[in-house]
Amino acid sequence: MRKPLTPVGAFIRVLPWLAAAVIAAAALGQRLGPEVAAAARAVRGVSEGLYSLHELGLKTSGSTDVSRMLPAELLETVDGDTLRVSLAPDQLLAVAAANGGAQILEPRESVRLVGVDAPEIRRQGQGPETGGLEASLALDELARGNTLHLAFDRDLRDTYGRLLCYVFLEDGTHVNLALVANGHAPALLKYPFILSGEFKKAEARARDRGLGYWALVGGSGQD
Repeated sequence: MRKPLTPVGAFIRVLPWLAAAVIAAAALGQRLGPEVAAAARAVRGVSEGLYSLHELGLKTSGSTDVSRMLPAELLETVDGDTLRVSLAPDQLLAVAAANGGAQILEPRESVRLVGVDAPEIRRQGQGPETGGLEASLALDELARGNTLHLAFDRDLRDTYGRLLCYVFLEDGTHVNLALVANGHAPALLKYPFILSGEFKKAEARARDRGLGYWALVGGSGQD
């Protein structure tokens, strides 16, 4: 009858397998490192401690509460629908605490404006799209010198790792909606978001009045 293994004996027996597993895991980590890092920043639901219009069922900008949003400072206007912002350390700690200590946000983040489809200003081998520079300048004028307040919809990030946000100013101005309502950019309606009805109406009014981008393209929406 075989004697049962002692704990030390059992450990010695599995040690070669354990070593092989560690080596394999290390090799896999080296091979998949960039993909794992990208996955960590991929689309995921909005985390605890962040103000989500989708979770609250808020379907109009006027029903939001700026005081509950995440404050941020503008670093750079990238184009007509993307910003670079900085977040305060105490805000990062508060959000991490609400998520069991996990660092959900970085001190500096790229923000993609929900519901805004601004013309591109950077295209490989080509100049800016019609209205691209105007949209970028309009966004910068709205954001520059103001504390920005970030609210969220259903997803925290897009596939590029950017935060998906509604951006509000202290006085309640909804930056995303203002860009669409003033004709600086079309609405991005092919992806669902809770304020889509409001954005669709704002775009229709701007197009009918021939504002901004719509005047440049003759109301067709084609470059």
